[in-house]
Amino acid sequence: YELYSKYLTEPSGLYNYAVYCGNESGIICVDIDNKSDAEHINGVEYHNKLINSGNNFNTKCNSSPSGGYHYSYKQNKLLEQYNTQNKIIYDKEANSLVNIDIKLSNGYILVPNSITRNGEYKNNNNLPINEIPEWLIELIKT
Repeated sequence: YELYSKYLTEPSGLYNYAVYCGNESGIICVDIDNKSDAEHINGVEYHNKLINSGNNFNTKCNSSPSGGYHYSYKQNKLLEQYNTQNKIIYDKEANSLVNIDIKLSNGYILVPNSITRNGEYKNNNNLPINEIPEWLIELIKT
């Protein structure tokens, strides 16, 4: 990530490392949040459901202080039509949005060695940033 890192200033005055998603970095990020509300399913629970049904994220992964995950992938031309900062995942079975957003352009993620008032961002594996799997492209398109 060092090649893509830039400093951000938190309101607390802390400096952190961030990776900007999109053309500048060539990276998109799957941001899985460990929270739910009246309009969204818990992202981590949905993530676990995806893994238990045989789907593999197979790429660089970091964890957030809240227990969420950031999976980083190389940009993919099949997703260019979604030229927005975030694309929220939708669960057809539950007829509900999921707290998983895809940062396609103009968004960013904090990366390891970043510390916010909520805690520290950590590295979960030593995998490289890989191509996004076909099953995940299809999920994003829904």
